[in-house]
Amino acid sequence: MQKQENFVLIIDEKQVEINHNYDAESGKPFASQENGLDDLKEVIFEDIVKNIKSNGSIPYNNFESQVDWHIV
Repeated sequence: MQKQENFVLIIDEKQVEINHNYDAESGKPFASQENGLDDLKEVIFEDIVKNIKSNGSIPYNNFESQVDWHIV
């Protein structure tokens, strides 16, 4: 069963809307992971600053979960 969490992070002084779809049996929300939000911020920061992107998609957990993000 898929679950979803939506939230906004400030990354590189930009508001970034996050949509996280994850498998309820093998995944969990970023907010409840020990370093989940910090790790996510690092990956998105690299895309924004180094790769000059304004949106993106990050599959993980063997493609059972996915994070979609965009600068608001």
